Amino acid sequence: MRPLYVLVGMLLLTALAHGCAERPEQTLTVLAAASLTEPFEEIAHAFEHEHPGVRVELSFASSGALRSQIESGAVADVFASASAEHAEALVREGLASSSKTFAYNSVVVAVPPNGRVHSLSDLAERGVRVVIASENAPIGRYAREVLSRLNSSGLYGKQFEERVLSNVISEEDTTKHVYAKVVLGEADAAFVYRTDITNETEFIQIPKEYNVRATYEIVVLDDTNPYAEEFEEFVLSPRGQSILAAYGFEGAGS
Repeated sequence: MRPLYVLVGMLLLTALAHGCAERPEQTLTVLAAASLTEPFEEIAHAFEHEHPGVRVELSFASSGALRSQIESGAVADVFASASAEHAEALVREGLASSSKTFAYNSVVVAVPPNGRVHSLSDLAERGVRVVIASENAPIGRYAREVLSRLNSSGLYGKQFEERVLSNVISEEDTTKHVYAKVVLGEADAAFVYRTDITNETEFIQIPKEYNVRATYEIVVLDDTNPYAEEFEEFVLSPRGQSILAAYGFEGAGS
């Protein structure tokens, strides 16, 4: 009969071995635009399923904020931006490999059901509570570009852009925060991505000729992590593209 301490030792070794087997062999850190939250959570889960031993850590914020973090030395392996500008800037600065387009999006105006805003013209009416994102977030710049184009069209009255901007009651950090203002009843209208819209609100389409096509690009930040490039390829693969399409994004080939 084996001594008790031998049996205890064997049990401890077995437990340690089991724990080591379950411990992720590699961590992949992905920084992504806030508008990618839901599809990238699903993509990360699918990637982990196909790559046992790899754990994907996701961090979401505005693309501008994430770019600043990377430029300040934040450690990450992959960056997925809602703006080509931020991804390509990192390439020029030598902080990333070449950028690749993986999706497209468009801008809409979210409004509450039975609210006071029923058309784009209503955005300029006095007292309408409008919310947009700050210019540090791509959706904030896209919203301002849309307003500039609508203003130049002359279809929405004099000084349309100025009148709408005078109705802005809040500038938020991300498109998620902007959309939440409408959902919570704190705004009458908000400029967001088409993919943000849920059944909690309605939305007003912006004519294609005045809209902005948001280009999403992905870059590898750390080419020493063997899974960074594989994750990028997965996002661009038919599986990754189908997940993005399920959340309303236009594919890279569209």
